[in-house]
Amino acid sequence: MRFMELKEKVQTEPLVCEHCGDSCTASPVIRSGKAFCCTGCAGVYQLLHESDLGLYYELDKRPGRKIKEMSAAYSALDRWELSKPYIEFRREGIEIIRLKLPAIHCSSCIWLLENLGRLHSGVRTSRVNFSRREAVISYDPDRIKTSELAALLDQIGYPPDLSLDAASKNKKLHDRSLVYKIGLAGFAFGNTMLVALPEYFGLQTTEGLAVFFRWVALILSLPTAAYAGSDYFIASFKSLKKKEISIDLPIALGILVLALRSAYEVISGTGPGYFDSLTGLIFFLLLGKLAQRRTYDALAWDRDYTSFFPMNATRMAEDGREESLSLRELSVGDVLVVRNGELIPADGVLLEGSASIDYSFATGESEPVPHQPGDTVFAGGRQRGGSLKITVEKVLERSRLIQLWNDRAFEKESKDGFKNLTDRFSKSFTIRLLIVALLGGIYWWAVDPVKAIPVITAVLIVACPCALALSAPFALGNALRVFGRNGLYLKGTDAVESMARCSLAVFDKTGTLSVHGASKPVLEHDLDRLQLAGFRALSNQSGHPMSRAVASALGEGSTVELLDFEEVSGSGTQARIGSSIYRIGKPGFACDTPVADSGLILGIDGRVVGNLKTDIRYRPGLRSMAERLRELELEVELLSGDRDSERSKLLDILGTETMMLFDRSPTDKLEHVRSKELQGKRVLMVGDGLNDAGALKASSVGLGVVEEANTFTPACDGIIQGEKLDRLGDFLAFSKDAVRVVWWSFGLSIAYNLVGLGFALSGHLSPVVSAILMPLSSISVVLFVTLATEWKARKRGL
Repeated sequence: MRFMELKEKVQTEPLVCEHCGDSCTASPVIRSGKAFCCTGCAGVYQLLHESDLGLYYELDKRPGRKIKEMSAAYSALDRWELSKPYIEFRREGIEIIRLKLPAIHCSSCIWLLENLGRLHSGVRTSRVNFSRREAVISYDPDRIKTSELAALLDQIGYPPDLSLDAASKNKKLHDRSLVYKIGLAGFAFGNTMLVALPEYFGLQTTEGLAVFFRWVALILSLPTAAYAGSDYFIASFKSLKKKEISIDLPIALGILVLALRSAYEVISGTGPGYFDSLTGLIFFLLLGKLAQRRTYDALAWDRDYTSFFPMNATRMAEDGREESLSLRELSVGDVLVVRNGELIPADGVLLEGSASIDYSFATGESEPVPHQPGDTVFAGGRQRGGSLKITVEKVLERSRLIQLWNDRAFEKESKDGFKNLTDRFSKSFTIRLLIVALLGGIYWWAVDPVKAIPVITAVLIVACPCALALSAPFALGNALRVFGRNGLYLKGTDAVESMARCSLAVFDKTGTLSVHGASKPVLEHDLDRLQLAGFRALSNQSGHPMSRAVASALGEGSTVELLDFEEVSGSGTQARIGSSIYRIGKPGFACDTPVADSGLILGIDGRVVGNLKTDIRYRPGLRSMAERLRELELEVELLSGDRDSERSKLLDILGTETMMLFDRSPTDKLEHVRSKELQGKRVLMVGDGLNDAGALKASSVGLGVVEEANTFTPACDGIIQGEKLDRLGDFLAFSKDAVRVVWWSFGLSIAYNLVGLGFALSGHLSPVVSAILMPLSSISVVLFVTLATEWKARKRGL
């Protein structure tokens, strides 16, 4: 009864998959009274419930990932030399493996993966690092093979990343030294504040106890200053070697003077020192640095072409067996098997199979390129069709793709013309600070020599630009978090500054404005029933992908008998039906008269009767996005490797004033962006794939458009999720707001310094005043920039 009710419901309203939430097809899979989009999702749903893991669906509504066909590459993990990069520990009866799982996206994922042992008794423990999208799994290799573990993860919707890049970087340890420094500084700050309380409030203590507290503060603070503040001393030394002054120099100077004067007061017995201010200063500075690094650490920005390729390939042995081997083990002459959806791992010659290869990763051209046996195929192309056999001519490291990647023209260009806001401000600040300290010392030397040295040190202490140094990291760091929760992930705070100054937005088309892989062929024709039957019969005779596309567009129906069928390599197919010649193929082959670029032609006796075009699906909201960019005074341009068949549609979407350039190679794109930068324009380049790498590197800001946050993103300053591209104008407007907040906080910091300098120059700076002013200034700046950026974000709807 329940089955019939669901079946009737399918006919009246769309169903969504109980596991992944995708729309079900007209023929959904019905299991246990529930609808699924495919047998894979149904199988996982059943597996979880049979393993008493149904709570997975209660933690989040339809949290599952769509189940794809499992990779045969997992069998390679049973070879020790291929699984070794992922194995962290191995002994009899136990192995510990670290795998990257890009599909992790919510709390339900963490819960399911950490209960992996309930799905298979061979799994001992499983721990998930959500921010790095990886899991550390302990298992018994005698009960579950490494390949079976990977297949199990794939089966439940979390296929492991087995790329060359993941294997080479899997054992790289995360640097936690900054966390240790913050912990030490926080510990010292809290305890020095505690032992200084009697001094603050003038409480009566014995002389011996007061001296003891001062020495405790000294012993806690000086090692903290030396270790936790070492980065500022090292950075200052390096900048001075380059004859530059960075914001680290006055900070290091302030830390040094604060430490020396405090140590002098305790050792000489003349005062309690400023140890609480010293440790508090370092603590807040390091917190700002941590906020700046969080987004960078969460994403892998140093990926290259190895992130795109799997770790292994399938080779045909001499006895006809298929075997998996590492890409680094390939050699010239090997015969490889490449199946539908797989990447070609090396340059070679096609031996068997009808190839339809998508080279959009390297060229930007969205149309698959057909190849016949004997043709040369290139690494990086993705096969769209049946399986192929290829003889290796050049291994991956020597392939045309890697030559393009390593092209010196694509090296990251220096952007020194746009320096960090705080670095630009620091030089004049440091010089003025030293002048004020010197003039104050000269004045008091003449009036009261005893106060000269204390005044100089007081000026250097109170005017230490801690609040200034915290302004940009916290304001722009908070902006990074705002962007991150809205689908834009920037590499660093400098990118926020650069976005605020952009004057030209340049877009790629394929995979950027269009949704990659969502285009579908559309058949336009004026055929009667008999002619439809004829072309249906002709298209069914060929295994070529374009012929299959025609057959799919014509649908099922009656056919007719063909005579004299012929397939002309590189041109099309033809046959005689009755007294007429039917042809499907390129314009010069299928018809006698020249036609405009209309895709694949259907012709009868040299006359055009239909054509197959690719209906490209563009992302929603592009028109409003382009209008918003122009409101922000940015010019908009299109730079595409495709042909110009979509020009009129794109002009309608992006506006008639948009300059559009088509048929552009990767080098053409690079030179175009370089020329615009030389003209004084700040270019925001938005693209995807290796074909845009040069332009992304040469631009002031390069954004890669991706469908998943962990997708391969070469040469970019940030990545933006494809579904969020329509918010690009709001992102740029908010970047301008964030920079304004930084300048406002600079004003607040300067106001604090002027007040502090008034106390210092008057010779009335006491430990109590210093202890209150310095941490208070840091806290007030952090609160101000955090609240201000959040307020601006809410105004922008972010």
